[in-house]
Amino acid sequence: MQRGTTTTRGAELATTQIGLGADVALQLVGGTGIGILQVTADAGKLGIVSDANQNGLHSESVLTSMVKHVEVAVFEALAAALDGDWKPGILSLGLAEDRVDWTLDDFNRDLITPAMKDAADAARNDIINGRITIHDYMQNGTRPR
Repeated sequence: MQRGTTTTRGAELATTQIGLGADVALQLVGGTGIGILQVTADAGKLGIVSDANQNGLHSESVLTSMVKHVEVAVFEALAAALDGDWKPGILSLGLAEDRVDWTLDDFNRDLITPAMKDAADAARNDIINGRITIHDYMQNGTRPR
């Protein structure tokens, strides 16, 4: 594999984080996930990936996948355009709209305890109900402190 690819960079970042004591590495950018998952699997650690359900790639070491249902948003936009109801602009879709979520399936079920699932479900509900506020950089242009 060529040094400098996103997969290699992901592996390098995960190796560094594990070396610093991390038990879980989170991938948020495209191809870096493959490298992160390989390193975490080799090290006996856990990985979390994003965009699509990748739990089956390393079923013993992928804690969960954070999924974005972009296909649903695209379908809805195309359907609105076909119906003549499409409007330009930014549409923010999240947990309340069932457009982002975490995955629990046969590949990671043994890694998620009932307490972990309950905590994730409670956090999800608290976000949807406004008890937990998610910082939105696009709203005010600042990073959380």
